[in-house]
Amino acid sequence: MDVTIPDIKRMFYTDFWGTVYGSRAAVRHFKERGGSATPIQPTYCCAKHALHGWTDALRME
Repeated sequence: MDVTIPDIKRMFYTDFWGTVYGSRAAVRHFKERGGSATPIQPTYCCAKHALHGWTDALRME
């Protein structure tokens, strides 16, 4: 409860979206060279993993 919601959002935005933007740039690079990607699976997986991490951290607190 010591961390504000805006601080949590800022940290999550930086950590999560920075990686998403970098990954999308990498996927574009690989697709140009003949690779492929599943469009929806990463979003679903990261949302589920985030919830698992959040509840696990709350449990440890």
